[in-house]
Amino acid sequence: FTIYKVNKASKKKREKSSAKKERKATKTLAIVLGVFLFCWVPFFTCNIMDAMCAKLEKDCRPGVTIFNLTTWLGYMNSFVNPVIYTIFNPEFRKAFKKIMHIE
Repeated sequence: FTIYKVNKASKKKREKSSAKKERKATKTLAIVLGVFLFCWVPFFTCNIMDAMCAKLEKDCRPGVTIFNLTTWLGYMNSFVNPVIYTIFNPEFRKAFKKIMHIE
């Protein structure tokens, strides 16, 4: 009877811990996806707009400056991802510090 209670209590503890990890992973994934969309949607919007304006022969094409800005905004996503993972994932943070020879 006592062993059963201990196993039941430890099972609940594991389930609670697992649910907490899943919530943290979901939050991190949502942030990564949100930042990805923020960084890349302007780039794809400019490209689609450019193609449609060219096809319809309209004078609404985005300029070179806009293309450069949206392209670099997309590239910034590659810089931001490790930062997000370092902030929200302790295992990634530990590995990142080891790779960077910080500890």
